[in-house]
Amino acid sequence: MTATDSTATQRPLPADLAERFIRDGYVVVDDLVTAEERARIVDDAAGFTDGTYPVSNPPDDGDILAVHFPHWVSPVAQDAVVHPGIAEVVGTIAGAHLPGWDGRTKCMQSMLFFKPPGLQGQAWHQDERFIPTRDRSLVGAWIALDDATVDNGCLWVLPGSHRTGMIHPTRAHGQVEEFDHSDEAYGFDDAEAIPVEVRAGAVVFFNGYLLHRSFRNRSNGTRMALVNHYMNAWSLLPWQVGKGIEVGTADTRAIVPVTGDDPYAHKGIDESPGVTFVRPRVTPASAQFRDPSADAFNRSSDAAATADGDGPVLRIDTGLAIAAPVADVWKVLTDLDRYGDWNPYVVDAQGAGTAGSTVTVTTRPTDADRETTYDVDVVAVGAPHRLEWQGGSPDRERFLTRHVWTLTETPDGTDLHHYETFHGTDAQATFDMIKVGLRRDFERFNSGLKAACENGNRLA
Repeated sequence: MTATDSTATQRPLPADLAERFIRDGYVVVDDLVTAEERARIVDDAAGFTDGTYPVSNPPDDGDILAVHFPHWVSPVAQDAVVHPGIAEVVGTIAGAHLPGWDGRTKCMQSMLFFKPPGLQGQAWHQDERFIPTRDRSLVGAWIALDDATVDNGCLWVLPGSHRTGMIHPTRAHGQVEEFDHSDEAYGFDDAEAIPVEVRAGAVVFFNGYLLHRSFRNRSNGTRMALVNHYMNAWSLLPWQVGKGIEVGTADTRAIVPVTGDDPYAHKGIDESPGVTFVRPRVTPASAQFRDPSADAFNRSSDAAATADGDGPVLRIDTGLAIAAPVADVWKVLTDLDRYGDWNPYVVDAQGAGTAGSTVTVTTRPTDADRETTYDVDVVAVGAPHRLEWQGGSPDRERFLTRHVWTLTETPDGTDLHHYETFHGTDAQATFDMIKVGLRRDFERFNSGLKAACENGNRLA
């Protein structure tokens, strides 16, 4: 049965829904999934850990990050794939950019995400990198099973980033406490990125070329989501193409028709494997260094190491609480021209400070007898919550650093998390020489920022 067979009554969709989707690459439809429907999905999720549903790789501890293709084995997940409200939206937007499109859609994938406290997010990526359509019609339907907020790791999107149809190159990010081990896309300005905070029951629909990411869950609660992927039914699906198959005619048929008739019904539909698989939760290597008394920002942890293809990745974490609103802290942190007024470590910073720009910084380290001046690249400006700089050796190959500040709103003001990661073949030697002094310098930076924001000196 397809969604169009349902007799459920849906409220009218906004007249400009397709127009906004084509322009921005995403739309949010609130209250599309009822509380009862969400409860069924959440209750059903236990079946992937208690043996109700067949799982090819059940983790020993039952600790799961995500279930891949739950609709292969779960009737509840199957119902969610053809949910009438979701089907109506994808039947309106998936091929809205195509002349003469008749609204036919199909689904090829579902994923159920568990995001317990402390779990990492996923760095910038585009879904069409993984699931390629022939006509740029891939649509993700991100169903919020819990309220999604900045604090618990909601989606962030870069509106309009889908328009060129470019699949961006990727690289290792080295931020294993913030993001999972997937590569990050790069080569774009993310200054206009915005968080998509939604209430439970809302569905975020986004184009497969839209750049999006999520951060670590810093709350005390779990943030669950079910994500289904849809596309224009007329497009072939050259996904997971086997050896010897022509890509031009390849068409994966492990699909579910959703709206309208299947134009390739004569090909048949591949039978479900009857078993799903899970992605276990992976604890970063750095977790072994964590002080159990540390708070959500791990501010008392020591530098930690893991490995990537270019050598060790090492890290220093610091942080503190600031009794001032996030907006005020962000204003001081990003006002580079005034660093000399309050900053005992970075005594001067010259540059625009926008994503993609270069900033010339002058530092006054505690363990050096002179100031040091060098250039850093601004790689991300996620106002008012996240700022990222990148530095290192001129070629960025032997030695690369990623300097990050995150601001999280609290009842008492702002939690600052200030850390830096070190990468490359020469990282270990450099890190060993500077790690003790650099931690002190970061703490000096933090204390100066705290004083500037709390003591009535907001540098207005």
